[in-house]
Amino acid sequence: MTVWAQDYLNDVKPKTLESYLRQIRLHIVPALGGARLEKLTSPMIQHFYNACSKEGLSPKSVKNIHSRSISEYHQKSPSAGIGGGQA
Repeated sequence: MTVWAQDYLNDVKPKTLESYLRQIRLHIVPALGGARLEKLTSPMIQHFYNACSKEGLSPKSVKNIHSRSISEYHQKSPSAGIGGGQA
């Protein structure tokens, strides 16, 4: 997913890219890194969001992870894996 972010998010501001990469590195890849996107289910993603909340992330941060990372990723690369080097 980090490779995807660097390839597909080249039209965002540097601070925005930095924020996306941080969300991917700290939250998404550790929790979902081994899963291919098409294999993720709604309950799996909801469990991930619940875990983020339990870790102390604010509701806004969880929403940002969804809307700015997972949703965006799914729209641009629906058959790719979540982990770093997968395409």
